[in-house]
Amino acid sequence: MSENRGSVLSMLRTLLLLTLGIYLSLTVNLGIATASDDIEFSGTIALEPRWFWDDSLFGSDSRDKGISNSVYVMPELHAKLTENTSLRLVGFYRYDETDRDRTRGDIREAYLVHFRPTPFGELEMRVGLGRVFWGATESQHLIDIVNQTDLVENPNEEFKLGQPMIHFTLSTESGVFELFGLPFHRQRTFPGPDGRLGFPFLIDTDSVVYDNVYDERHFDVAFRYSHTFGYLDAGISGFVGTNREPSFEPNFASGLPLTFSPFYAQISQTSIDLRIQHSGWLLKFEGLRRTGALNRLGNTEDYTAFVGGFEYSFFSLFGTVADMTLVAEWSFDERRERATTRFDNDLFLASRVSFNDFQGTTITASALLGNDNDSAIASLEFSRRISERISVTTELVLLNEIASDDVLFPLKNDSYLEVGLTYGF
Repeated sequence: MSENRGSVLSMLRTLLLLTLGIYLSLTVNLGIATASDDIEFSGTIALEPRWFWDDSLFGSDSRDKGISNSVYVMPELHAKLTENTSLRLVGFYRYDETDRDRTRGDIREAYLVHFRPTPFGELEMRVGLGRVFWGATESQHLIDIVNQTDLVENPNEEFKLGQPMIHFTLSTESGVFELFGLPFHRQRTFPGPDGRLGFPFLIDTDSVVYDNVYDERHFDVAFRYSHTFGYLDAGISGFVGTNREPSFEPNFASGLPLTFSPFYAQISQTSIDLRIQHSGWLLKFEGLRRTGALNRLGNTEDYTAFVGGFEYSFFSLFGTVADMTLVAEWSFDERRERATTRFDNDLFLASRVSFNDFQGTTITASALLGNDNDSAIASLEFSRRISERISVTTELVLLNEIASDDVLFPLKNDSYLEVGLTYGF
């Protein structure tokens, strides 16, 4: 663990030195950009304690109930190098007093972007570590596969690691065409043996197994086409390469505790996403066909999955400036009980109230209900700006109604309340 902590500190020092070096080079030595006009430096510092009021079902004494304190910093730098070329850097470092595997640094984004007009439309090229998003729905991002999930951050799978990529985008009157070259695979992060919201077994990421001779250096390829047809926003995407979601293989080394190694298979995925917005209605759909992936039993199984639903917004609620949006989505995976995610056959319901005040106050309540079992996950979120730079957020997540056959059953006692205080600079 001391080696891991040392590598984290080394990464953080490298990131800070890189950011400082580029900043000084741009403002002093190179003369390409000026600090006032062409360089923007911003960031976020946040304190995010979590309160767990139950002991974990599994794990060590450190997974007992109590408060787990955490803080993170995320600096961002954007520099315009020339008229058509710019640089973007986004760093990230978190300290967690309980989970040492959650204490680490990462480079979320570090890329050059260049624009050039062509006879067909504007061509954009990005090279470096980047983040992209595919999808249309709220309950899950089914087709979003380019970036790896930073699961140790939050089990909602919203947080992503930076992905090394070469990304071409051609914007034309007939739509947007994108091509991705992905030369390196990043492993999924997991809570450690001392952290909450983790697995009931030990995961040894140092003994990762890949289903190809190039291991993490397999060159993956992805493409996407998107266009707007009146009220309809449509996208078609494809991916061939290393799966972002691992399965796990047991390690039976003599004299050592039983651990499990992540296994990343080679897959292909084709997908579609649709959004239709009219008046107060928003209809949404994501669907995919994936081949080569392993199911919950460890067997290769090709499958189809989709998520679809609607949002409806009520404006000027009760004669006020507040708006309320109702959301309903249905997720289905044809593998059902063999699915590796919680979205095998589930109904998602949510209500979001935006007060449209100066403080940007919002309240969101949601529930994920299993149609094949009695599982129910509920959450309540609140956010509000205290001042121009300071905001507060709260997130209450209730996990105690999870069925024993649910893939999330190990988290049954991991309900928590998180209160975040964020400062933006």
